Formats: sequence, C-alpha cells, structure tokens
Amino acid sequence: MAVWNKSARNYRKGKLPMAELALFCRETGVILKSRIPLAEGMQLLVTEGTYRYLKDPVKLMASYTDQGRSFSEAMENSGVFPDYLLQMVKTGEITGNLDSVMEYLSNFYEKRDLLQRKIRSAVTYPLILSVLMAGVILLLIFRVLPMFNEILESLGGEVPQSARIITRGGMFLKQHLLLVLGGLLGIVLLAGVYAATPAGKRTMDRAKLKLPGLRRIYARILSARIGLGMSIVLGSGLGPEKAMAMVEGITGNSYVDALVRKGGDRVGSGEKLENVFAGMNLFPGLFIRMVALGNRTGELDQMLRKIADIYETEVDGMLQKITSAIEPLLVVVLSGVIGIILLAVMLPLIGIMSSIG
Repeated sequence: MAVWNKSARNYRKGKLPMAELALFCRETGVILKSRIPLAEGMQLLVTEGTYRYLKDPVKLMASYTDQGRSFSEAMENSGVFPDYLLQMVKTGEITGNLDSVMEYLSNFYEKRDLLQRKIRSAVTYPLILSVLMAGVILLLIFRVLPMFNEILESLGGEVPQSARIITRGGMFLKQHLLLVLGGLLGIVLLAGVYAATPAGKRTMDRAKLKLPGLRRIYARILSARIGLGMSIVLGSGLGPEKAMAMVEGITGNSYVDALVRKGGDRVGSGEKLENVFAGMNLFPGLFIRMVALGNRTGELDQMLRKIADIYETEVDGMLQKITSAIEPLLVVVLSGVIGIILLAVMLPLIGIMSSIG
C-alpha cells in the first residue's frame, strides 16, 4: 500500500479536481494510443507526471498493473476516482477502445472544469462587491450616522424618526455583535450539518432547481453534462439503459441522480428515451426534440454530443450576461442605500443651516 500524502487523502472519495482528472485521462490516452504496455506507461506517469493530487495514487496503480491487474481494477483500488470514470474505463476495456474512451473523458473533464471555473468567476465578483457594500453600510451606521445625529441635536434640530430607528438598530448590532455573529454562524453550521445528510442534500439539491431566475441556466448545465456523458457511453457501443445508469453520478445533484436512476429503469422497461426525459420536467424542449431525432435516425450519440456543445455555448453566454448585469445592479443598490441613510439626516441638517444663514 502506498503512503498517502495529505493532499491525496483530501481527495480520496471521488473529489479530485476536474483539471487533474482531465490531465490524467489525456496522458493515459496518449500512452494507450502509442501502444506502450500499460505497466510501463504507469511507471512513465510516476516519473514524468506533474500531478498535484494523483502522484501517490498513480504509484499505487503502477504497482497493481505491474502485477498484471487490469487498468480499471488498478484505478478502483486506488480509491480516488469518481464512479463515472471507473465505469467508462470498464466500458472501454470491454469494447476494446479504451484509448478513445480516455480521449473522450479528457475532453469531458476539461469541459466540466471550464464550466466550473466560469460559474466561480460569475459568482466571485458579485460576492466580493456584496461584502464591500455591507462593510460601507455598517461603517455609515456605526460611525457616520451617530456623528450627524450629534451635530443635528447640537444645532437644536430634531433627529428624524427614520434616522433614530437606523441608529438604534446600529447601536444594538454593535453592542451585541458577537452574539449576532455567533447566531449566524450557528445557523450556517446547522444548515451545513443538515445538508450533509442524505435527506438534507436531496432537499437542497431539489431547491436549486426551483431558484427563480436560475432554473433556466441550471437546466442547461444539466443537459450539457448528461448529453456529453451519454454520448460517450453510447459511442462505445452500449445502449441507452446502460448510458442512463452510467451518467447517474455526473450531475452533481442527488435529486436529479434519483430521477435519472428511475429514468433508466423506465428505459429498460421499453419506454422511449425522449419520453423519459420529458417526464422529468428538467430539460429544455430542444434537448427532448434532439433526443427524439437521434432515436429516429440512429445517431443518438452524435445528437447528444451536439446538444451538449450547444448548451455549453449557451451557458457561457448566459453567465457572461449575468456577470455584466449584476455589477451595475449592485452599484445602484449600494448608492441607493447609502443615499437613503445620509438623506435621513442631511436634509434636516441642511434646513437648519439654511435658517441660521
């Protein structure tokens, strides 16, 4: 048994970064296409590979393949690879096109990595801007607003009721800041514990599908993932029922995984694939029509790959639009909140200064 380093232990349950998986699949595909013996190829990856998390698992795989075990068995015994990748490797071994399957998988994980980075990029900037906005508002409430109130009272003016309410709320928050932060942290921890349970994860995953404004983009992300995954399985010579079973774990959503599992059973019972997808109430109409067309023409794998490419491009454009729209919206909200807080005190203060003048 290989000695696992700390970084490898953190990724021992199918949580490897997509970029690392893509690199491994790409390099393994090149080795297989070059007709290098598998045991020798694994040793080559050990000495020449530039992995961050897969260094020790590849060493373990090299020892297994050197003993004459199959590639899929070596990967499974390493304990780090996701189920979908393991299933696809087994499929490649059975059908005799493991090199092509590894090339498909490298493209698959590269696309998933690109999509994840785009989503993170779309979320990061608005999150930072929201934190800065909250900091500016708290600074106004804690420091600036009380100072204006004191000036207004010293000039004989009456502090408006709205300003009093804001100031009192700010003082309460300042005096009980640790209590408020502790309460918020407790709520977050409880939500995290609940989300870690099977029932909680399923509830949270189902809620993602109903978020206003995000349902449309999430449906396209699911369509791209399932379309690409199934196209690879179908292109390997397996049928729709097997393809449904193998893409069950690639959606990243336990609720959708359960629907896909049930859908696979329905396909196995003889129901048409397009009717199964339509019954899930998740996928766009174009996805359903392309599946139906692929079934009729016998080119289902090509149609699914094509629809996956279409939705990946569409998701890219939608994320860019969301990112460009959120920035000015947050600026407008920030300006409005700050303006309301300042005008609550500044208008009476201006009135008093004008009367004094």
